[in-house]
Amino acid sequence: MKIHELKVRENYDNALTSTLDAILQHLAPGAVILDQCAKEGTQQWYLHTLLSVYVTQGFCPKGRQFLHTLYANTPHSRRAILQKTALAFLTSSLAFRTALRPAFCLSTPIPNAAHLMIMPGNQRFRTFDFLHDTILVTPKHNFSAQGIQNEIQLRQRLSPSLPFIPPCQSLPNDAFQEPLLNAFPLNRLDKTAQHKAEANAFQCLQKLHQIDNASLPSADYLSHKRAQFEAAKTLLRQKFGGLCLRRLDTLYDCAEKILLPTQIIQTALTHGDFQPGNILARNDNPGPIFIDFEDAAPRACAYDYLTWQLRARTPRGLVQRIQNFTAIPPYFPQNLALPQSPKILLALWFIEEWIWLCQSSTRDGIQELPLGLQIQFKELQNITLG
Repeated sequence: MKIHELKVRENYDNALTSTLDAILQHLAPGAVILDQCAKEGTQQWYLHTLLSVYVTQGFCPKGRQFLHTLYANTPHSRRAILQKTALAFLTSSLAFRTALRPAFCLSTPIPNAAHLMIMPGNQRFRTFDFLHDTILVTPKHNFSAQGIQNEIQLRQRLSPSLPFIPPCQSLPNDAFQEPLLNAFPLNRLDKTAQHKAEANAFQCLQKLHQIDNASLPSADYLSHKRAQFEAAKTLLRQKFGGLCLRRLDTLYDCAEKILLPTQIIQTALTHGDFQPGNILARNDNPGPIFIDFEDAAPRACAYDYLTWQLRARTPRGLVQRIQNFTAIPPYFPQNLALPQSPKILLALWFIEEWIWLCQSSTRDGIQELPLGLQIQFKELQNITLG
């Protein structure tokens, strides 16, 4: 998780201390977070300036080993030196504290605090409990919990029959608990390991796409998507006045024209955020694990595949990757029912992505258009579909 990403995410919610307080109520009712301060006899929380996670000063060896394994082989050359330096500190508790800066102070120590780590996300926090091998997922303060509710319902329905979807236990206040697995995101693995896990991930994706699978006439599909598009666009304009969407409207019309001659559009339950960061590889089992189902919804099956192939959740440089996708014959996983035309694939992805982008930008709790979404809008306006 890059430092600038953390800053953008903190801009989502000015009441971050209230967020942490809400999380801690699940762990220790009555615990109060004070403003940045230090008091003798209190439990202090720190923000690691390189790893971008909230941890306690008495972080347990198991937690340090988890971070070490998670970040040691991250294939990002720009951060490699900084991360190796930080990871050297993780072997010593004194040096570890030196590498941190105080962030929050608790007036009441919480149980097993030394075994906890809080990792911030877009709209949620994950609290890793290394003592009990569990993760507590809590929505951020003032944010809509609809996505988390959606994930809880989906995972409780599907995890018994689909082993790549981990089970979760619903908790009060729109939180849930899940097992802490011996697994790490694919984007933390080297390229060889990523390619090895990719085939397994697409096999699991095929099984997911068998849920609520439907073959829709293109006219019916486009009519339904147009209604979603107009509703999402109206909300976007209401929340962020002054946005110029003319170019995106033109591209949407172009995508419709490309798809209209297509007789059938294959739809199913899609993950919605299908990217290496949301696919976990396990050391003890060849099968992958899918996480983060907040954006799961019925869509064109091609959406998950293109989101992965275009690395669409890394918006900078998206236009160039789209050009490469259309210029070079793409890889088509045999187990996925996909149109063989790159132009049709791209048109389907654009319609679904444009709707997702509008919807995700207008969720409760987002006060300004995040930097990543701003870049995404600019990139999408420069693509060519026809």
